[in-house]
Amino acid sequence: MKTFLTSSLVLLHLSSAPMMAQEGMILVEGGTFPMGSTPGAYEEQPVHNVTISSFLLDAKEITVAQYRTFCTATGRSMPPPPSWGWSDDNPIVEVSWDDAYAYAAWVGKRLPTEAEWEFAARGGIVGHGYTYSGSNSIEQVAWYISNAGDGTRAVGTKLPNELGLFDMTGNAREWCSDWYGSAYYSVSPAINPQGPSSGPGRVLRGGAWGEKAVHCRVAARTYGLPTWVNGLNGFRCARTELTSVGSSAGEVVSEFTLNQNYPNPFNPLTTIRYALPRRSHVTLTVYNTLGEHVAVLQNGEQETGYHEVKFDAAGLSSGLYVYRIQAGDYVATRKLLLLR
Repeated sequence: MKTFLTSSLVLLHLSSAPMMAQEGMILVEGGTFPMGSTPGAYEEQPVHNVTISSFLLDAKEITVAQYRTFCTATGRSMPPPPSWGWSDDNPIVEVSWDDAYAYAAWVGKRLPTEAEWEFAARGGIVGHGYTYSGSNSIEQVAWYISNAGDGTRAVGTKLPNELGLFDMTGNAREWCSDWYGSAYYSVSPAINPQGPSSGPGRVLRGGAWGEKAVHCRVAARTYGLPTWVNGLNGFRCARTELTSVGSSAGEVVSEFTLNQNYPNPFNPLTTIRYALPRRSHVTLTVYNTLGEHVAVLQNGEQETGYHEVKFDAAGLSSGLYVYRIQAGDYVATRKLLLLR
Protein backbone atom coordinates (compact mmCIF):
# COMPACT_ATOMS: atom_id res chain seq x y z
CA MET A 1 0.00 0.00 0.00
CA LYS A 2 1.22 3.51 -0.76
CA THR A 3 0.94 6.56 1.45
CA PHE A 4 1.71 10.16 0.55
CA LEU A 5 1.06 13.61 1.95
CA THR A 6 -0.67 15.92 -0.51
CA SER A 7 1.69 18.89 -0.99
CA SER A 8 -0.98 21.53 -1.44
CA LEU A 9 -2.95 20.81 1.72
CA VAL A 10 -3.75 23.85 3.82
CA LEU A 11 -4.74 23.14 7.40
CA LEU A 12 -6.73 25.79 9.22
CA HIS A 13 -7.81 25.95 12.84
CA LEU A 14 -11.01 27.91 13.27
CA SER A 15 -12.25 28.84 16.73
CA SER A 16 -15.89 28.60 17.75
CA ALA A 17 -16.21 32.41 17.98
CA PRO A 18 -18.85 34.03 15.77
CA MET A 19 -17.64 34.51 12.20
CA MET A 20 -20.25 37.00 11.03
CA ALA A 21 -17.85 39.89 10.53
CA GLN A 22 -14.66 38.01 9.66
CA GLU A 23 -13.09 38.92 6.33
CA GLY A 24 -16.14 40.93 5.30
CA MET A 25 -18.46 37.91 5.34
CA ILE A 26 -22.11 37.73 6.35
CA LEU A 27 -23.67 34.77 8.12
CA VAL A 28 -26.61 33.45 6.09
CA GLU A 29 -28.65 31.40 8.55
CA GLY A 30 -30.10 28.25 7.07
CA GLY A 31 -33.73 27.88 6.09
CA THR A 32 -36.23 26.80 3.45
CA PHE A 33 -37.38 28.96 0.54
CA PRO A 34 -39.27 28.65 -2.78
CA MET A 35 -36.58 28.67 -5.47
CA GLY A 36 -37.47 29.85 -8.97
CA SER A 37 -40.23 31.98 -10.48
CA THR A 38 -43.60 30.97 -11.90
CA PRO A 39 -43.86 33.99 -14.26
CA GLY A 40 -40.16 33.75 -15.09
CA ALA A 41 -38.43 32.01 -18.00
CA TYR A 42 -38.76 28.25 -18.44
CA GLU A 43 -35.37 27.57 -16.83
CA GLU A 44 -36.67 29.24 -13.62
CA GLN A 45 -39.46 26.65 -13.32
CA PRO A 46 -40.91 24.83 -11.56
CA VAL A 47 -40.82 26.74 -8.29
CA HIS A 48 -39.65 24.21 -5.70
CA ASN A 49 -38.87 24.35 -1.98
CA VAL A 50 -35.18 24.11 -1.13
CA THR A 51 -33.58 23.87 2.30
CA ILE A 52 -30.17 25.49 2.73
CA SER A 53 -27.75 24.97 5.62
CA SER A 54 -26.12 27.99 7.25
CA PHE A 55 -23.11 29.41 5.43
CA LEU A 56 -21.01 32.55 5.15
CA LEU A 57 -21.02 34.79 2.08
CA ASP A 58 -18.87 37.77 1.13
CA ALA A 59 -20.81 40.97 1.76
CA LYS A 60 -19.39 42.45 -1.46
CA GLU A 61 -18.15 41.21 -4.81
CA ILE A 62 -14.42 40.51 -5.10
CA THR A 63 -12.72 43.74 -6.13
CA VAL A 64 -9.96 44.52 -8.58
CA ALA A 65 -7.59 45.22 -5.67
CA GLN A 66 -8.35 41.89 -3.99
CA TYR A 67 -7.86 39.95 -7.21
CA ARG A 68 -4.60 41.79 -7.96
CA THR A 69 -3.27 40.72 -4.56
CA PHE A 70 -4.07 37.11 -5.49
CA CYS A 71 -2.30 37.46 -8.83
CA THR A 72 0.78 39.00 -7.25
CA ALA A 73 1.01 36.29 -4.59
CA THR A 74 0.55 33.39 -7.00
CA GLY A 75 2.34 34.68 -10.11
CA ARG A 76 -0.92 34.68 -12.02
CA SER A 77 -1.48 37.34 -14.70
CA MET A 78 -4.20 39.95 -14.27
CA PRO A 79 -6.80 39.70 -17.05
CA PRO A 80 -6.72 42.38 -19.75
CA PRO A 81 -8.51 45.50 -18.48
CA PRO A 82 -12.05 46.19 -19.68
CA SER A 83 -12.69 49.19 -21.93
CA TRP A 84 -13.26 51.49 -18.92
CA GLY A 85 -10.02 50.37 -17.22
CA TRP A 86 -9.31 49.02 -13.77
CA SER A 87 -10.46 50.75 -10.60
CA ASP A 88 -9.42 49.12 -7.32
CA ASP A 89 -12.85 49.41 -5.67
CA ASN A 90 -14.81 48.04 -8.62
CA PRO A 91 -15.68 44.35 -8.94
CA ILE A 92 -13.14 42.28 -10.83
CA VAL A 93 -14.48 41.23 -14.24
CA GLU A 94 -12.96 39.52 -17.27
CA VAL A 95 -12.44 36.45 -15.06
CA SER A 96 -13.45 32.91 -15.95
CA TRP A 97 -15.09 30.37 -13.65
CA ASP A 98 -11.70 28.68 -13.43
CA ASP A 99 -10.15 31.97 -12.27
CA ALA A 100 -12.88 32.48 -9.66
CA TYR A 101 -12.51 28.92 -8.40
CA ALA A 102 -8.74 29.36 -8.05
CA TYR A 103 -9.12 32.62 -6.14
CA ALA A 104 -11.67 31.11 -3.76
CA ALA A 105 -9.41 28.14 -3.04
CA TRP A 106 -6.45 30.48 -2.45
CA VAL A 107 -8.33 32.42 0.26
CA GLY A 108 -9.67 29.24 1.87
CA LYS A 109 -13.21 29.70 0.63
CA ARG A 110 -15.36 28.41 -2.23
CA LEU A 111 -17.90 29.59 -4.75
CA PRO A 112 -21.52 29.53 -3.56
CA THR A 113 -23.93 27.03 -5.00
CA GLU A 114 -26.70 28.43 -7.15
CA ALA A 115 -29.27 27.62 -4.46
CA GLU A 116 -27.19 29.32 -1.76
CA TRP A 117 -26.78 32.34 -4.01
CA GLU A 118 -30.53 32.73 -4.64
CA PHE A 119 -31.40 32.13 -0.97
CA ALA A 120 -28.95 34.86 0.08
CA ALA A 121 -30.05 37.25 -2.69
CA ARG A 122 -33.65 36.87 -1.52
CA GLY A 123 -32.63 37.87 2.01
CA GLY A 124 -32.53 34.40 3.53
CA ILE A 125 -34.92 33.76 6.40
CA VAL A 126 -35.57 37.51 6.81
CA GLY A 127 -36.30 38.15 3.13
CA HIS A 128 -39.32 40.22 2.09
CA GLY A 129 -39.93 38.59 -1.29
CA TYR A 130 -38.49 41.42 -3.38
CA THR A 131 -38.06 41.13 -7.15
CA TYR A 132 -34.47 42.36 -6.89
CA SER A 133 -32.02 41.74 -4.08
CA GLY A 134 -33.16 44.15 -1.36
CA SER A 135 -35.94 46.05 -3.11
CA ASN A 136 -38.69 46.06 -5.70
CA SER A 137 -37.04 49.20 -7.07
CA ILE A 138 -33.94 48.22 -9.01
CA GLU A 139 -32.60 51.79 -8.91
CA GLN A 140 -32.11 51.50 -5.14
CA VAL A 141 -30.00 48.35 -5.18
CA ALA A 142 -28.36 47.87 -8.57
CA TRP A 143 -26.04 49.21 -11.21
CA TYR A 144 -27.62 48.06 -14.47
CA ILE A 145 -27.97 49.22 -18.08
CA SER A 146 -30.11 52.26 -17.27
CA ASN A 147 -27.83 53.82 -14.65
CA ALA A 148 -24.35 52.28 -14.80
CA GLY A 149 -22.98 54.11 -17.82
CA ASP A 150 -20.19 52.29 -19.63
CA GLY A 151 -18.98 49.85 -16.96
CA THR A 152 -18.94 48.61 -13.39
CA ARG A 153 -19.10 50.87 -10.34
CA ALA A 154 -17.46 50.68 -6.91
CA VAL A 155 -18.86 47.81 -4.85
CA GLY A 156 -21.20 48.59 -1.98
CA THR A 157 -22.41 51.96 -3.27
CA LYS A 158 -26.05 50.89 -3.65
CA LEU A 159 -28.28 49.75 -0.79
CA PRO A 160 -27.70 46.24 0.60
CA ASN A 161 -30.38 43.60 0.91
CA GLU A 162 -31.99 42.42 4.15
CA LEU A 163 -28.85 40.45 5.14
CA GLY A 164 -26.39 43.25 4.43
CA LEU A 165 -25.23 41.85 1.08
CA PHE A 166 -24.37 44.39 -1.62
CA ASP A 167 -24.65 44.13 -5.41
CA MET A 168 -26.40 40.77 -5.52
CA THR A 169 -28.42 42.52 -8.21
CA GLY A 170 -26.44 44.18 -11.00
CA ASN A 171 -22.84 45.49 -11.19
CA ALA A 172 -21.15 42.15 -12.06
CA ARG A 173 -22.76 38.80 -12.76
CA GLU A 174 -21.50 36.20 -10.32
CA TRP A 175 -20.11 32.74 -10.97
CA CYS A 176 -21.63 29.91 -8.90
CA SER A 177 -20.15 26.48 -8.32
CA ASP A 178 -22.86 24.51 -10.17
CA TRP A 179 -22.99 23.19 -13.68
CA TYR A 180 -26.04 24.66 -15.44
CA GLY A 181 -29.08 22.62 -16.36
CA SER A 182 -32.13 24.29 -17.90
CA ALA A 183 -34.41 21.53 -16.57
CA TYR A 184 -32.54 20.94 -13.29
CA TYR A 185 -35.27 22.47 -11.12
CA SER A 186 -37.60 19.57 -11.97
CA VAL A 187 -35.17 17.03 -10.45
CA SER A 188 -33.34 19.17 -7.89
CA PRO A 189 -32.81 17.66 -4.43
CA ALA A 190 -34.74 19.42 -1.69
CA ILE A 191 -31.74 19.85 0.62
CA ASN A 192 -28.55 21.72 -0.34
CA PRO A 193 -28.67 21.01 -4.10
CA GLN A 194 -25.30 21.09 -5.82
CA GLY A 195 -26.47 21.26 -9.45
CA PRO A 196 -26.23 18.58 -12.16
CA SER A 197 -23.06 16.49 -12.62
CA SER A 198 -22.32 18.17 -15.97
CA GLY A 199 -23.78 20.76 -18.30
CA PRO A 200 -23.12 23.26 -21.08
CA GLY A 201 -21.43 25.66 -18.65
CA ARG A 202 -21.27 27.01 -15.11
CA VAL A 203 -24.07 29.04 -13.56
CA LEU A 204 -23.99 32.86 -13.53
CA ARG A 205 -26.42 34.81 -11.36
CA GLY A 206 -27.38 38.36 -10.49
CA GLY A 207 -27.33 40.36 -13.70
CA ALA A 208 -24.75 43.03 -14.56
CA TRP A 209 -24.11 46.69 -15.32
CA GLY A 210 -24.82 46.14 -19.03
CA GLU A 211 -28.06 44.18 -18.66
CA LYS A 212 -31.74 45.03 -18.47
CA ALA A 213 -33.69 44.84 -15.22
CA VAL A 214 -35.37 41.56 -16.21
CA HIS A 215 -31.96 39.83 -16.13
CA CYS A 216 -31.19 41.25 -12.67
CA ARG A 217 -34.11 39.61 -10.86
CA VAL A 218 -33.16 37.28 -7.99
CA ALA A 219 -34.63 34.30 -9.89
CA ALA A 220 -32.94 34.97 -13.25
CA ARG A 221 -30.39 32.40 -14.44
CA THR A 222 -27.76 32.16 -17.14
CA TYR A 223 -24.45 30.35 -17.70
CA GLY A 224 -21.07 30.44 -19.41
CA LEU A 225 -18.27 28.08 -20.33
CA PRO A 226 -15.82 27.68 -17.42
CA THR A 227 -13.14 29.36 -19.56
CA TRP A 228 -15.37 32.22 -20.73
CA VAL A 229 -14.36 35.78 -19.84
CA ASN A 230 -16.03 39.13 -20.48
CA GLY A 231 -16.64 42.47 -18.86
CA LEU A 232 -19.90 41.37 -17.22
CA ASN A 233 -18.69 38.41 -15.14
CA GLY A 234 -17.29 38.55 -11.61
CA PHE A 235 -17.84 36.64 -8.37
CA ARG A 236 -17.95 36.54 -4.58
CA CYS A 237 -16.95 33.74 -2.24
CA ALA A 238 -18.69 31.56 0.33
CA ARG A 239 -17.62 29.44 3.26
CA THR A 240 -19.54 26.70 5.05
CA GLU A 241 -20.56 27.74 8.56
CA LEU A 242 -18.56 25.52 10.90
CA THR A 243 -20.60 26.20 14.02
CA SER A 244 -23.43 24.11 12.59
CA VAL A 245 -21.53 20.99 13.75
CA GLY A 246 -22.41 20.20 17.32
CA SER A 247 -22.97 23.66 18.81
CA SER A 248 -23.99 27.24 18.16
CA ALA A 249 -21.66 30.16 17.60
CA GLY A 250 -19.71 31.02 20.72
CA GLU A 251 -20.48 27.77 22.57
CA VAL A 252 -17.84 25.26 23.65
CA VAL A 253 -17.47 22.22 21.39
CA SER A 254 -19.21 19.40 23.26
CA GLU A 255 -18.64 16.37 21.03
CA PHE A 256 -16.44 14.91 18.33
CA THR A 257 -17.89 15.50 14.86
CA LEU A 258 -16.78 14.62 11.33
CA ASN A 259 -18.66 16.58 8.65
CA GLN A 260 -19.42 15.52 5.09
CA ASN A 261 -16.84 17.02 2.74
CA TYR A 262 -17.93 20.02 0.71
CA PRO A 263 -18.41 20.17 -2.21
CA ASN A 264 -19.24 16.56 -2.89
CA PRO A 265 -18.91 15.42 -5.66
CA PHE A 266 -15.75 17.52 -6.21
CA ASN A 267 -12.97 18.21 -8.71
CA PRO A 268 -10.21 18.42 -7.60
CA LEU A 269 -10.48 20.37 -4.31
CA THR A 270 -12.77 19.66 -1.41
CA THR A 271 -12.88 20.64 2.27
CA ILE A 272 -13.25 18.29 5.24
CA ARG A 273 -14.29 19.73 8.60
CA TYR A 274 -14.32 18.22 12.05
CA ALA A 275 -14.72 19.25 15.70
CA LEU A 276 -12.74 18.25 18.79
CA PRO A 277 -14.18 18.70 22.30
CA ARG A 278 -10.72 18.25 23.81
CA ARG A 279 -7.07 18.21 22.77
CA SER A 280 -6.47 14.98 20.86
CA HIS A 281 -4.05 13.16 18.63
CA VAL A 282 -5.85 13.28 15.26
CA THR A 283 -5.25 11.03 12.28
CA LEU A 284 -7.24 11.88 9.14
CA THR A 285 -6.64 9.57 6.19
CA VAL A 286 -8.14 9.06 2.73
CA TYR A 287 -8.46 5.56 1.26
CA ASN A 288 -9.47 4.17 -2.12
CA THR A 289 -12.06 1.41 -2.44
CA LEU A 290 -9.28 -1.21 -2.19
CA GLY A 291 -8.45 0.04 1.27
CA GLU A 292 -5.15 1.63 0.20
CA HIS A 293 -3.96 4.91 1.72
CA VAL A 294 -3.98 7.70 -0.87
CA ALA A 295 -3.47 10.71 1.41
CA VAL A 296 -2.72 11.50 5.04
CA LEU A 297 -4.36 14.83 5.79
CA GLN A 298 -3.54 15.12 9.49
CA ASN A 299 -1.38 13.16 11.91
CA GLY A 300 -0.63 14.91 15.17
CA GLU A 301 -1.92 16.72 18.24
CA GLN A 302 -4.64 19.35 17.79
CA GLU A 303 -6.39 21.67 20.22
CA THR A 304 -10.08 21.79 21.09
CA GLY A 305 -12.21 23.53 18.46
CA TYR A 306 -13.34 23.42 14.87
CA HIS A 307 -10.81 22.42 12.23
CA GLU A 308 -10.79 22.10 8.46
CA VAL A 309 -8.43 20.64 5.89
CA LYS A 310 -8.43 21.02 2.11
CA PHE A 311 -7.92 17.84 0.12
CA ASP A 312 -6.41 18.25 -3.35
CA ALA A 313 -7.10 15.15 -5.44
CA ALA A 314 -5.41 16.44 -8.60
CA GLY A 315 -3.30 13.28 -8.93
CA LEU A 316 -6.11 10.80 -8.40
CA SER A 317 -8.53 9.09 -10.75
CA SER A 318 -12.29 9.66 -10.70
CA GLY A 319 -14.15 7.47 -8.29
CA LEU A 320 -15.34 6.83 -4.78
CA TYR A 321 -12.99 7.34 -1.82
CA VAL A 322 -13.37 7.09 1.95
CA TYR A 323 -11.94 9.41 4.59
CA ARG A 324 -11.46 8.24 8.16
CA ILE A 325 -10.74 10.20 11.34
CA GLN A 326 -9.40 8.82 14.60
CA ALA A 327 -9.18 11.21 17.56
CA GLY A 328 -8.54 9.34 20.79
CA ASP A 329 -11.27 6.72 21.00
CA TYR A 330 -13.45 8.51 18.43
CA VAL A 331 -13.47 6.92 14.96
CA ALA A 332 -15.69 7.95 12.03
CA THR A 333 -15.69 7.53 8.26
CA ARG A 334 -17.45 9.20 5.34
CA LYS A 335 -17.44 8.77 1.58
CA LEU A 336 -16.36 11.34 -1.00
CA LEU A 337 -16.74 11.26 -4.77
CA LEU A 338 -14.18 12.63 -7.23
CA LEU A 339 -15.68 13.40 -10.65
CA ARG A 340 -13.46 14.55 -13.52
